[in-house]
Amino acid sequence: MDRLASGLAALPALAPVRQIRRPLTVSEYYHAAIGRHPQSHVSSHDVVIFLEGTLGTAGVDQGCWQVALDAVAEVNPGARLRLVGRRQRASWCSDGLPPQLRLIEDCSWSGDSSDGLAALLGEQLDLEQGRVAEVIVTRSPQTQRPEQTQVPSLAPTVRVIFRASHAAMDGMGTLHLMQEVFRALRGEPLLGSNATFTDTDLMRHGPARTVLMDRQARFMSLMGAPQGDERGGLWQRLRVAGPQPNLLPRLAGALADYGRQHGTGAGLVRIGIPGNLRRHVPELLTTMNFAGMTYVDVACHEDAGIAAIKERLNLLREGNAEMNYRRRFELIRYLPFAWVDRLISVNETNYRTPNLHESAILTVLGSFKKALFSGGGFTAERMCCVPQLENVFVAVSGLQGHFDITVGMPRVLASGGRMAQLCAFLQQALESRD
Repeated sequence: MDRLASGLAALPALAPVRQIRRPLTVSEYYHAAIGRHPQSHVSSHDVVIFLEGTLGTAGVDQGCWQVALDAVAEVNPGARLRLVGRRQRASWCSDGLPPQLRLIEDCSWSGDSSDGLAALLGEQLDLEQGRVAEVIVTRSPQTQRPEQTQVPSLAPTVRVIFRASHAAMDGMGTLHLMQEVFRALRGEPLLGSNATFTDTDLMRHGPARTVLMDRQARFMSLMGAPQGDERGGLWQRLRVAGPQPNLLPRLAGALADYGRQHGTGAGLVRIGIPGNLRRHVPELLTTMNFAGMTYVDVACHEDAGIAAIKERLNLLREGNAEMNYRRRFELIRYLPFAWVDRLISVNETNYRTPNLHESAILTVLGSFKKALFSGGGFTAERMCCVPQLENVFVAVSGLQGHFDITVGMPRVLASGGRMAQLCAFLQQALESRD
């Protein structure tokens, strides 16, 4: 029996899971710590994915939607976690609240940038109180066509926003939650969760990692040197028509090209790409974190084409680069959350010189059928993922031929028109189809 088969055989068999009571893993502890220090510039690590579409004439039946959320949480305990204990005793207990539904009428947020989103989201999710996820349905004001009173007014845009603590869910886990909610709204059987082990268990017992990252290598700042003193971050949204073949290597190559042309510092352009650990257990169903970071390096003097980037991505996948667990990482769970946040996250002391591990982060959630995210009177047309803002972060998602790309970064890197410049560079790279 090879190592993969023997290692996976050592894991508990997949089985329906209704209750969770276990310690936080390293990745969960890290995400739970963000925003805990008084001087932190990051309020929390949340996964925010929103859908845009239309509602039927009946609108949203709030009671029906909440019943669906309750049913989903019943068979997906990762949606109702509560944090108990501290440091190495910090644990999840699945006796928290199911995701709650909020309705917001006449919402002015455009969905095209970070402007206004923080106010819309409101107060933070509360892990200790058992609030790890929520769903917000917004409807824009109905607008009249200018000087055309005989023409029907424009239909309001409806957005369904799924928000989850990254300590409880990763991007793919949030997508599982989303699909479960719409299954419930359509009256279809739910898949539930069957993860009887954690991401750490899988990395320890799964396939060996044979591709190693050069941890001593120096890497460039993609946007150049920080400018100004503005705190916080911002993001903008790009819309790109499909199909988009080789989207991941093309975007990685475009980021590398931009860094070589506009970045500062000697060394590599290092692109961090989250890898989905679920691929090693295809039957795995869970809302919880099962991701590991991989890194694509491009030398500053190298003009790497799409074929070269694609080959490197294939080598990373074949070498199980995302299985990057190291036992010493467990030490993080012996530190208070505030200490971890102070050491790792962006704060008042280091916001102009943060401790980063890559030039940029790129995540591609994939392209999906609209029907998967429609139900309860809502018909999905587009999907968009809100990026993290500690570093340059590009997130991609798509629904049936429409891709939405969000580009986020700290304000000290976006200043001087650099955010707009990068967005235009990426848009041109994707529209050229070379």
